[in-house]
Amino acid sequence: HKVQKLNEAFDRYDSFLTTFDTGPIDATKSAALIAENEGVYQLFSALLLAKEAHGAGDYQGAETLLKSALATDIKDLGLKDLINYRLAIVQFDQGEDQQALQTLKAIQSSEFLGLRKVLEGDIYSALGEIEDAKIAYEEALSSEVVPDDARDKLYLLSVQ
Repeated sequence: HKVQKLNEAFDRYDSFLTTFDTGPIDATKSAALIAENEGVYQLFSALLLAKEAHGAGDYQGAETLLKSALATDIKDLGLKDLINYRLAIVQFDQGEDQQALQTLKAIQSSEFLGLRKVLEGDIYSALGEIEDAKIAYEEALSSEVVPDDARDKLYLLSVQ
């Protein structure tokens, strides 16, 4: 019975991916597609739709999708951190710099620390807080997983 339920959940997600590939999706259709899925597939659906909305410049739609995903009971800390990271990017792109910094504080897993610190550095740099940006980039360089662009961003700030 459990295998059958898992297969049904995968089939619904597979159907979602087919629908997703056919063209633009509005907010109402997004909500319906997400509701058709459950568990981790529901979260993946929300992430994909938020990415699509962000790419289309619908930052508010992307933010709504990501916040609704965070409102679910997420057991996987890495997945929760990924959603928070994407939400912070959307907030930063909307000029909500302080809110983005606040969202980044929710990211706790060491695997995301480097990404978190680089984005913090980008936000501080945009705010003109160069010393804070340098500190964030330096912390990114000392993290477990170092993002490729951390060293370059720190160097660019240092030569200014």
